[in-house]
Amino acid sequence: MEQLTVDVSSWMVEDEEWLGEQPKLWLSEPNWGPAPQRWLFKPARRGWLPQRGTGNLLVFHWQDAQSEVIASQLARTIGLPAAHVVPARRSEERGCISLDVRATGEAMHSGDTYLSGLALPGYVPNRERPRNRTGHHLDAIGRVLEGLPGPRCAGPALATEIFAGYLVLDAWIANTDRHAENWALTDDGTTKRLAASFDHGSSLGAGLDERGIGSVDPIVFARGGMAQKFDGGRDETLVALANRALRLWGGPWLDRLEMVDANHERSIVERAPGMSDARRTFVGHLLAENRRRLIES
Repeated sequence: MEQLTVDVSSWMVEDEEWLGEQPKLWLSEPNWGPAPQRWLFKPARRGWLPQRGTGNLLVFHWQDAQSEVIASQLARTIGLPAAHVVPARRSEERGCISLDVRATGEAMHSGDTYLSGLALPGYVPNRERPRNRTGHHLDAIGRVLEGLPGPRCAGPALATEIFAGYLVLDAWIANTDRHAENWALTDDGTTKRLAASFDHGSSLGAGLDERGIGSVDPIVFARGGMAQKFDGGRDETLVALANRALRLWGGPWLDRLEMVDANHERSIVERAPGMSDARRTFVGHLLAENRRRLIES
């Protein structure tokens, strides 16, 4: 049975989210008392494909909302802190809502903010969309996270260990978009800590058009997953980057990944709403292949 889609049409709009290229809205959940929970509504992205012989563009919807939902549940499966995401619609617009990873009163600043503040030689801020993501590498990230705790729900684990887990998750779900504004630190005025993982919409082949998904080989697609939002990442696979992070910072992530039940993995994909049988098959094989590559690497 597919997961229910939450209707947020009547939820109050608190603010617009200025980070990212797609329009997003912060909503407050009604009937939650004096401190309502904040959710980020993320409508499904649109893509365009050239129509053969006409010069026209065909519009299609990404499957990024489904990818966000699946990634959130897979992260929970291996005990990795990640934003809670559920399918949603606002009026006629479908997408998902992602629970704010900040506690009440906390500020949050992106990794890009901290990397820019370190004045690292050659670092190019993410807002400039550098082609080679110069300076966004494990050494620089380690300097930002050194000695900091992970998210509160992660217990005593250090931020670096949790970040290694984020890269394992990225390799598992083929997330190629872990740029410096897609990880962050929270700050309650006393303690800075790594924020839970968020924004996994560019994973699981979300941008592949539905009309051609059946012809894409998930094994080939998995092996083509590159760490392109990291310095030098165009020549390094997501799996290789995750393994380098594990050697540097440790963590139980591969052991936990090995314990994932294949039927549970499939059930998460089966419950994501609005996916065709062809896409569910593709995503299932993609996850299984990436999990195998990580465990055997």
